[in-house]
Amino acid sequence: MADPLLTQIMDNMVAAIGQISPTNGYERTVRTTSRMSLMPAQPQYDAVFMAAVSEEKTDLAVQVKESKATISVLGIASDADDTVDAVHKLAADITKALHVDPTRGGLALDTRVVGIVYDISEEVAPLGACNLEVEVIYRHRLGDPYTAV
Repeated sequence: MADPLLTQIMDNMVAAIGQISPTNGYERTVRTTSRMSLMPAQPQYDAVFMAAVSEEKTDLAVQVKESKATISVLGIASDADDTVDAVHKLAADITKALHVDPTRGGLALDTRVVGIVYDISEEVAPLGACNLEVEVIYRHRLGDPYTAV
C-alpha cells in the first residue's frame, strides 16, 4: 500500500531541500536531510530534519477532508567564520526550496513558511540553527488519507 499523503508530502519536501547547493542557485549546501524526529549520530552539516507536529482536519463537502499539517523543519548550519550569516542563508535557502513547488508535486494545495525561530549562540558556535514552521494544506477523500483530491 502507498504511504499516507502526509508522508508523501514530507518525502517531497526532503527531496526539494536535498537540492540545496550553489550549483542549483542556492547559497549553502545541505549535506544531510531527512524526515525524522531524532538526528543521526554523525550528521554532516548543513543538515535539515523535519517532523510533523500537528494536523487539523476539516470537512469540506461530502466525502472530502481538508488537512492543514504543521511541519517543523530544523536546519543546522556550521560556519566558523560567520554562524549568524550561515543560519540566515540556510533558512532563506530552505524557504526558497519549499516554494519552488508549493503543491508538492500535486499532492498539496499550498505550502507556506509561517515562521522562523533562530537559535544562534556562542556556546555552540560554529553551529547555529533555524526552526521553520511550515504549513501544508492538502485534501483527501473521507476514509482515504492516501490519495490527494
